[in-house]
Amino acid sequence: MTANAPASKLPGALSLPLQILGAFVIIACVVGLWVKRDRPDSLLCYLLGFGCIVFAYPWNDATALVAGSAVP
Repeated sequence: MTANAPASKLPGALSLPLQILGAFVIIACVVGLWVKRDRPDSLLCYLLGFGCIVFAYPWNDATALVAGSAVP
């Protein structure tokens, strides 16, 4: 999101489009990682590490983690 707003602060009408966009981004990332699986490099390692951190984030909205704040 360009505004870097947490999903909890967005209007309810944007919930479904946000979920669709999120699913599209996850699919695009998986396809990109699948294409690069034969020739790993430092970018691939960085993206895998960062993805593990974001997906392991225990709260519902990882925007605070991405923005640099440790407190939700």
